[in-house]
Amino acid sequence: MDANKKVNATMANIDLEKGRKGKYLSQYALGLSAILGWCFALLLISTKSSDVIYKEQLTPEISYNYTRYTVWFHSEGKVRELRSILSQYDINDPKEIGKIKMLIKSMLIRRTEVYTQELNALNMPIPSMGQYYLTVFDFERFLQEVVEVSLSKEMSLDAKMISVYEIMFVYQTEANKRVKTALWNAG
Repeated sequence: MDANKKVNATMANIDLEKGRKGKYLSQYALGLSAILGWCFALLLISTKSSDVIYKEQLTPEISYNYTRYTVWFHSEGKVRELRSILSQYDINDPKEIGKIKMLIKSMLIRRTEVYTQELNALNMPIPSMGQYYLTVFDFERFLQEVVEVSLSKEMSLDAKMISVYEIMFVYQTEANKRVKTALWNAG
């Protein structure tokens, strides 16, 4: 047993003499910095934020353009998903009509909530811009029109998609006019 202690002590002295002391110190330093990094990350995650992404208030011009383009970008996804829903189900089957309506409404609501929350998180001249946009957009009436066109038996799938694009364009244009006026008055 004493022989093992002497060998280990001798090996430790050899390691330190050959310059491996720096290697161990750098490993300890890296380990310590990793632990401190994780602690800092957990601290940041656990602290409450004000749910505002950008602290400075955006100008009316930037707010207007960002809102307009964000809504249009998400509308493209809505139309693609709507096409997918309509191509998967038979609107001529009375048993599937309720399911199709539910899928269309839930998809439109879910996708709208995404950009609504995104707009609400920005510091714009109009607080909670996402909610304001939904108010001026008249989402409920829009939802009814899209469902009505989507379930039309006289139109082809392509004709339905063109009609839905037109409906979105009309509603968005009207909402954008109101948003622009409100932003310029608020800013």
